Amino acid sequence: TIPAQVLPQVVTQAKDRYQKTPLASTYYFFMNTRVAPFNNKDARTAVNMAMDRPALAKLSSGALTPGCNFLPPTIAGHADGPCSFGDPTVSPSAATVAKAKQLIQAAGLAGTKVTVWSETRQPRQNYCVYLNDLLNTLGFKSTLKVIQDSVYFQTIGNESANPQIGFADWSQDFPNPSDFYLLLSKAGIQATNNENFGDVDDPQIESQLASLEKDPASELSADAAKWQALDKYVADQSYGGVYGYQTAPKFLSNRVNVSG
Repeated sequence: TIPAQVLPQVVTQAKDRYQKTPLASTYYFFMNTRVAPFNNKDARTAVNMAMDRPALAKLSSGALTPGCNFLPPTIAGHADGPCSFGDPTVSPSAATVAKAKQLIQAAGLAGTKVTVWSETRQPRQNYCVYLNDLLNTLGFKSTLKVIQDSVYFQTIGNESANPQIGFADWSQDFPNPSDFYLLLSKAGIQATNNENFGDVDDPQIESQLASLEKDPASELSADAAKWQALDKYVADQSYGGVYGYQTAPKFLSNRVNVSG
């Protein structure tokens, strides 16, 4: 990542040598659907409604493109546009945040203790500091738990830890939406090395995957609308708090003949 203080100079003075390149990578907060409070859809929805995705993008020094659907733009089946809880490219209004707080209160969840699980490295820890502050604003009693990067994913992937909410991301192993849906399928739930951190087990997702995952890669374009519909359903259920898609800077030296 190009440092935030240097990036404006690069963008303005090296236009022909700088390019922001989209990656097949989704950044999101997992929310455990098996334990309180995020086994309640209203709690998950409130987080998604009140999340300031443009602010999180700023924490990334512009490396994240705000979004709310699970599949990134480079993968067939990605859905553009607003989600049911708002436009991800626009910061939520005070009225929207107030409505999210009301959802928590109406569900009887105000004051519930929550632990946000975070990696040590930046900006990932900053993302989780933001999330921790947001949860407290919404009415939870939230604290931050920072884990060393080298053991973070195996720690939250241990089902006995019962992590409630925290940082997660995924970059493609192969360019197919089924690769990403390992994180939202029953097959991904394991006692150890669990990758479905939200423990999502939804019959509608399973029935769609049973059909879509059989199709060969050559038919991905034809099935894109079906994957989009599934991704829309996942967003509507708030089975995670997607906040952006990773990009990488392509920045060439002035010794490189760009036009050639």
